[in-house]
Amino acid sequence: MTSSYLLSEKWSLSGQVGYRTLENEITPIVGPTLTDESSGSLFSFSSVYEGESNNVTFTLGRSLNPSGEGVVNEQDRISLNWRRDLSDTMSLTINTSYQENTNSGQY
Repeated sequence: MTSSYLLSEKWSLSGQVGYRTLENEITPIVGPTLTDESSGSLFSFSSVYEGESNNVTFTLGRSLNPSGEGVVNEQDRISLNWRRDLSDTMSLTINTSYQENTNSGQY
């Protein structure tokens, strides 16, 4: 589910919310096949300010991704980006982010 909302000429909000189920299977040469199923909520929210010379974006999100090694990685992230136009041809940009990965399922 996705939603966007324009608060004013300069401020906007958007978000996505969902649910994902991942199934992993490992078939070794010898031994039984190993299967694992992990599921969880996904989301991404962002707030954007677009001014005359300043632009700021704040983002918060979570996703589930298979690692390719039989593990499902849950990834949480937060970021803040700021851009200041110094002139018509020059701008200053600062990007900050934090990301944390955890294993939601293992064999």
